[in-house]
Amino acid sequence: DPDRLKAATSDLPAGVEAIAFDATDRVKVRDFFANYGPIDHLVSCIGFTERGSLLDHDEDRARMVLEHKFWAQLFIVRTAHAQIARDGSIVLTGGTSEDRAVFPHFSAFSIIGNTAVGALVKGLAGEIGPVRINVVEPTLTQTPLLGPITAAVEELFRKFIKSSPAAKVPQPGDVARSYIHAMESGLINGDRLRPDGGPSFSYW
Repeated sequence: DPDRLKAATSDLPAGVEAIAFDATDRVKVRDFFANYGPIDHLVSCIGFTERGSLLDHDEDRARMVLEHKFWAQLFIVRTAHAQIARDGSIVLTGGTSEDRAVFPHFSAFSIIGNTAVGALVKGLAGEIGPVRINVVEPTLTQTPLLGPITAAVEELFRKFIKSSPAAKVPQPGDVARSYIHAMESGLINGDRLRPDGGPSFSYW
């Protein structure tokens, strides 16, 4: 969304360039990286959520989850990894994966996609070294993507807080610090960073 990108970068220092393109478009991804490099750190925040039952779903939309979460991020790494500095890193974005609670009829396809990204990072860590690669796996986070804070959203927050030892809903800054840590720490590699406060494995 070019308008959202412009708004998000409006307060950044002079010299920051914002470019909008479809990260699932292989040609546009190649063209982008052909014009930029070398790269110190690459962060991918591609995501797509499909809620609903595994047994009753729109197959095309379910496939889009894997296209965005897995295939698009893999293509970005394949295209850009040779341009990353030897002491640099790649940070992908996942989310709730298979070893957390799976919510029936809610987001099982997203969990499948997130699990695939976690496996991808473990495999790539051994292939693209010394460049490091990790994945940040946010859970419920209080961002504008949730829309208006309705009674239903407030109830979701209450359930999350009750299940979390940290007793708080993650904020964007909490998640952002995980990306920064993954970039700055020279020995974190092939790992999952979970800025979630340690929620239990039970359903919210």
